[in-house]
Amino acid sequence: MIRKSYFANTMEQAFAKARQELGEDVLLLESRRPPASNRAQGGFEVVVGLDEPKPVAVTTPPRRPAPPADANADPQWKSLLAEVSGLRQQLMRMSSALCASNATPDPESEVLLERLEDRGVSAETATAWLKAASERPETGSVAEKLRSFLGGELKTSQTASNALAVVGPAGAGKTTALVKLAFQLGLNQGKRITFLSLDDARIGAAEQLKACAAILGANFVQGDYSGGALRPPIKAGEYDLLLVDTPGLTPSEGDARHDLAHALAQIDGLEVLLVLTASTRTADLRSAMQRWQVMKPDHLLITHMDEAGSHGHVIALAAEGGLPVSYLGWGRQIPEDLEPASREKLIQLLLAEEKRTSVAAA
Repeated sequence: MIRKSYFANTMEQAFAKARQELGEDVLLLESRRPPASNRAQGGFEVVVGLDEPKPVAVTTPPRRPAPPADANADPQWKSLLAEVSGLRQQLMRMSSALCASNATPDPESEVLLERLEDRGVSAETATAWLKAASERPETGSVAEKLRSFLGGELKTSQTASNALAVVGPAGAGKTTALVKLAFQLGLNQGKRITFLSLDDARIGAAEQLKACAAILGANFVQGDYSGGALRPPIKAGEYDLLLVDTPGLTPSEGDARHDLAHALAQIDGLEVLLVLTASTRTADLRSAMQRWQVMKPDHLLITHMDEAGSHGHVIALAAEGGLPVSYLGWGRQIPEDLEPASREKLIQLLLAEEKRTSVAAA
């Protein structure tokens, strides 16, 4: 089969070029936005195919049955004609709809698309966002419509419980985030803080948190969750703010993850924060979200924002999963490098003309 690409400002124009050069029998194989190196040739690319001609033996072709003299009087022919006519109309409607959906993007949309992709949002997601924004009924520029759309698409939240647990992969910064939360939610308000460590996987993890508790004048409890039973039992009246540290279990430790989920469920009113790093690849982030879904997380806390070259991939993934973002971690400084998330901040990270750079040493 002969394959060839054609470029034009609309998909319909590109396909028309292909048919003019290769004939009416050309087949549309793919339509897409061309790479940046080819966009000067047009905003759309169609890839077409045409079967190569084969030698034909000289034979007398069989005669096709001629339609009856009055085709409309024959029920079979009448049914066949109606079916063909319906298929033709359906194809024309589909073609029109496809061409309409691939209308020439305006310059502002092009700039926004490139900006979203530069921020780490996939081309597919960025295109879908712009399409949804352009269909909004309100008046205004494309950028204004996109901001309005993202304001409804992106979810943020703040913790409301006095019992919080951090869960997530190893190395995500859970313990550091927990200490920052102790400052922001407990120490500054004069609350009695209790740290509960269930992290038995990392050497020295409990000792590190115990030392922080001593500095803060907080209570420290070493717990256990083997078999899914929380030990020791935690009573609500024993603290003003309970902060639970958990192990960074590997993908193969599914049974331990279920035990941990059962143990955490025994703490009344507990809110769970899933901690993920912005410097992780999209595929690995998606896999982690799926693995830790057993914990039924209420919030997403994103760390290592200062180490990531872009943030759009993790923000888009949070929107895809419907998990509200609660905090953004910009470094190791305690407690100032933990920032409450807001829709305005997330939109700024996606659409600001200049990327935010590191604000703290890694």
